Amino acid sequence: MTIESMEAGPEAALMEALAERAQQIETCLESLLPLEAGLEARLIDAMRYATLGGGKRLRGFLVMEWLRCSRWRPPVPRASPPRWKCCTPIR
Repeated sequence: MTIESMEAGPEAALMEALAERAQQIETCLESLLPLEAGLEARLIDAMRYATLGGGKRLRGFLVMEWLRCSRWRPPVPRASPPRWKCCTPIR
């Protein structure tokens, strides 16, 4: 969120925050659902269609903001890195 959007008003700040989080969520989902070939390709295509379509980021935004407000930190990874490693930790 930039100072300019905050000075422009709460609506502009919210829209910018939504756009930032939507991009983070989209990037994370893209890495978790790579394009596949073979037997599972049709299933992965359906999963990508269901999750990567536009306008489905409000729930993700609310969860990420709740985590930020509660100062949540991801757990320390063990031997193998978790699948959510691609997601940017909330500062």
